[in-house]
Amino acid sequence: MNTMAVFNSRSDALRLKSGMDKLKIATAIINTPRNQNLSCGLSVVLDEHYKSKAEHIVIALGLTSFRGFFDKN
Repeated sequence: MNTMAVFNSRSDALRLKSGMDKLKIATAIINTPRNQNLSCGLSVVLDEHYKSKAEHIVIALGLTSFRGFFDKN
């Protein structure tokens, strides 16, 4: 897993994680690295193969605090 979906809302991050879990796509919740300076402190980490699925969930659930995808490294 090498891509972070960064949010300004902890609840939105958890809602994306739940949506990905329902599709049986492996994700993890991590503390957003401080160098991102973008968020509430939580990000969802996923394999970049699933970025389009994650984007679909963000739109479908109206996760307005989504700030984008960033490399985890």
